[in-house]
Amino acid sequence: MHRRDPYSVEGHLQVLHYYSSRWHGSHGLMYDFARDAAGVAPPGCTLPVLVQYARVEEYRYALDAAKGRQAAVGLGQHWTHDGAVSDVRRTWQRWIAAREDGPVPPGELRDLNYLAHAACYAGTADISAAVLGMMGRRATPLRGRTRGCGEADREVAEGSWGAGLTDPIRRAVPPVGPGRPSTWLRCGRTSRPGGRRSR
Repeated sequence: MHRRDPYSVEGHLQVLHYYSSRWHGSHGLMYDFARDAAGVAPPGCTLPVLVQYARVEEYRYALDAAKGRQAAVGLGQHWTHDGAVSDVRRTWQRWIAAREDGPVPPGELRDLNYLAHAACYAGTADISAAVLGMMGRRATPLRGRTRGCGEADREVAEGSWGAGLTDPIRRAVPPVGPGRPSTWLRCGRTSRPGGRRSR
């Protein structure tokens, strides 16, 4: 792989899955691989997004192990702890901020969706707004990959998303399922009434 296409996200993603706890490795090995690949990638290369794929893989593994009991395994902070927020910002800096201006190639949309999802759940409204703006009408929710994050629909219904992101996203992303708003609407919220930061 390194000789044929050293910066192939798809190739690295296959290795990342191999190193995951679901298959032949551990969360630590998977994150180490993702961070090493991101660290050697040239500026503007897509590989830093591997860390976001690893975060989703870890979340899915923990949900499967908990058999749906989200609170029992302490996943409430999975997307919002300092390390997760740092990873989102690092992915943004190494990939998006360093890439050349221009339209987003169709091959990068899936990767942008993963970054946008992580940015939304991490509460980094500046990054999520920019990434969603880059994707425009092509932004899509990560259906099935993050089941158990059902709080998004409830928070949208309460109106705790940030002003400025709501209308463009509402127009760009259709509802998920009958009468259910898309999880992307949740992205821009920064705080709940009373000053508490929302998850």
